[in-house]
Amino acid sequence: MRTIDEIYGCIAQHLVDCVGSDWSALTLEVEREANDVIGYTGIYKTLENKEEYLDVFELDDHVGDDFDELHAIMTAEGDHHKWNRATFKLTPDGKFSIDFDWDQALADSVS
Repeated sequence: MRTIDEIYGCIAQHLVDCVGSDWSALTLEVEREANDVIGYTGIYKTLENKEEYLDVFELDDHVGDDFDELHAIMTAEGDHHKWNRATFKLTPDGKFSIDFDWDQALADSVS
C-alpha cells in the first residue's frame, strides 16, 4: 500500500498532466457520493489570471483510484477521519493543500 504522501504526489502529477504548462493555480473539488462514486469539478488560472474549467473527462481514471485509496487509509481507523468532500489546491511549484469535509446533506441524499 502506498503512503498518503505518495498518493498526494500522484494526484498532483495527474492534474499537471491534464492542465499542461501555462497555469498559475489549480483547484480540484472532489465529491464522494457513495463508496466508489467520485465527482470532480476543477478550475485553474492561466498565466493571464483567467479562470478556466478543468476538463474532468481528461483526468486519468487513476485520480479516482487515488482518492478511493486515500479514503480507505483515512477511514481505516474509524469514523473520526471520514469525509465525502475534498478540495485539492496546487501551484506549479508543487506546493499543495488539501482540505477534507463531511457534508451530511450529501450523505443523506445518496443513502
